[in-house]
Amino acid sequence: MRPIHGDVRGLRAAQRGALERTYRRKVSPDQVVSTELARHLCALSREIGRQVGVLLTRDGAVSKVIVGDARQLEIPDIGRLRGGPGRFRRLRLVHTHLRGEGLSTDDLNDLALLRLDLVAVVQAEADGSAGAIEVAYLAPSAAGAAAPEAASDKGVGSEALFLRVEAPQVYALD
Repeated sequence: MRPIHGDVRGLRAAQRGALERTYRRKVSPDQVVSTELARHLCALSREIGRQVGVLLTRDGAVSKVIVGDARQLEIPDIGRLRGGPGRFRRLRLVHTHLRGEGLSTDDLNDLALLRLDLVAVVQAEADGSAGAIEVAYLAPSAAGAAAPEAASDKGVGSEALFLRVEAPQVYALD
C-alpha cells in the first residue's frame, strides 16, 4: 500500500482504507479536479474533521494523499523533482478547507516556494458535499523568476505573482 502522509493518528481502519483508495483515482489532464475526486475528498474531510489533500501529476495521477488537521495541511517532502529556479514541479495541490475560507497565505506560500503548478481549495460543505473552489497559479511573467522568499495574499513585493480563479461550485468546472 502507498503511504498516507500527515496526521493519521486516531483514524479508523475504514477511514484509512478510503484514504488509500484515493490513490486509484485519476483526473483528466485538462481538469483542475474532477467532480468525483472533489466529492470524495470533501466527504472524507468532513467525516474525519481534518483537511484532506492530494498532489496530482500533470497526467492526472494521484502522487500523494495528505491528511492535516482542521486548519492546515503539511505537504510532505516532494524531493528535488524538477526543483530548479524557474521550473515547476509538475504537481498540483488540491485540498479541502472545512471552515469556508478561501486560499490561505500558507497555500500561496506553498505554491510559490515549492513551485507547484497550481493550488486549489475545495470548500467541504457541512453535509460532506463539495462547495466552492478557488484556484491559484503562478503568473507566467513570474514563472521564470527565482522562487520568492515569502508570499502574501497580494503577491510578493510589488509584482502580482498569483492569479486566482473562483468558481461558485465545483460543479461549474465540468
